[in-house]
Amino acid sequence: MKTSICAVFMLVVAAIAAAQTTTEPKAGSRLMEMFQKLDKNGDGKLSREEGRSLTNFAEMDADKDGILTPQEIGTFYKPKNSSPIPKSALTRDAIENDKTPPFPSPDGFQPEDLPVGDPGVSYNDPEFLPGGARMTFVDQRRRVWVAELDPMTGLTRSKTGQDILVGENWAPFQYSQNGPEWCLDRQGAAVAYTLLDTQGVPQLAMARVGAKSAEPVRVLTSGPQRNFSPFGSLWAANASAWLAYAHGGRAYADYFVRLCDTAKPDKTFDLPYYWVGSSAPRWLHGTTRIIYPRLVKMDKIEIASYDTATAQSAILTDDGGKKDEV
Repeated sequence: MKTSICAVFMLVVAAIAAAQTTTEPKAGSRLMEMFQKLDKNGDGKLSREEGRSLTNFAEMDADKDGILTPQEIGTFYKPKNSSPIPKSALTRDAIENDKTPPFPSPDGFQPEDLPVGDPGVSYNDPEFLPGGARMTFVDQRRRVWVAELDPMTGLTRSKTGQDILVGENWAPFQYSQNGPEWCLDRQGAAVAYTLLDTQGVPQLAMARVGAKSAEPVRVLTSGPQRNFSPFGSLWAANASAWLAYAHGGRAYADYFVRLCDTAKPDKTFDLPYYWVGSSAPRWLHGTTRIIYPRLVKMDKIEIASYDTATAQSAILTDDGGKKDEV
């Protein structure tokens, strides 16, 4: 039985590798079906035990963590230099000096850009608390702040907006992939962000923010694996906020999306069949649900939701295509 499963699997991936420019839908569907058969616990990844019949398991396991994902299989058999976007267009200089004009508004609306805060302060990746009274951001010294805003104008109430210091040692974008994010629950507002531990590994941190100051920073994760890019739930009726975050190896797209209750950060689980490389999952405000792109077949990504209150996942769309942005 083991030999036959391995033979079928290798025939499928060989067929995919033979297609030099794209994955054939039929072959991709067969590959996904085989993956799901081997994935006995349905968590969207293969352990060494589940994938023991795959003779090239170690070769496809890019980060050598003993876990095989659909993304690692796809990357292993992906044709070289197949990206339609030239690398020269993805450099920092090319992005910062892009002169492409903005798409015109159908009704002729012209936005008015108003400077916020002090020109001497960097406001990296600002995020606004629902209601518009506060903003969290990172300055040029990698410090995380909360600014008090005038909701009527959106301007900072103080000159710099550096009103409440939340924490320091924010991990730069190449490690964190986002700035600080708001969380809401019955205890009030909190800010979660990525910092670097003493070994230079990205870890999750969080601090409660009161009226005039922030509580001491709690580091929620540890260990040699990356934990980064948190997104917090925004429901004031929740007993405690939840975080969705990336967890995984060294490569850019070598990770899972993991969920945890911030009151019990050591109790974690992965979003089932989250499609790595797409946009980050999004919490629905005022609910316990998170929306994310879910891999249904190798050539089909649908939008799904996961409810932390019921531990149930539901696929919301079923019209084909690759919906990798939510």
